[in-house]
Amino acid sequence: MRPPTKAKRRKPRRERPARPNRLHVLRTQLGLTLHDVFKLTGATQAAISRWENGQGEPQEKFRAKYAAALGITGRELGAVFYDPE
Repeated sequence: MRPPTKAKRRKPRRERPARPNRLHVLRTQLGLTLHDVFKLTGATQAAISRWENGQGEPQEKFRAKYAAALGITGRELGAVFYDPE
């Protein structure tokens, strides 16, 4: 007989935004894919997706390049993260 195993703990699910994030909408309106933004910024596609889904924000080294890729200023980018509505 095998000894009982410990139950795995599940990470709590993060709630997804009910509406598409403004960054995602802006990127798709510009006709850019995650891969395009990856090439312009150097950030991974997974990181960019997290930023767009509100699960994080760009590190300082990526902010200016990300804002430029979307055609917005750094201040406008910051407003998206700190003023979500």
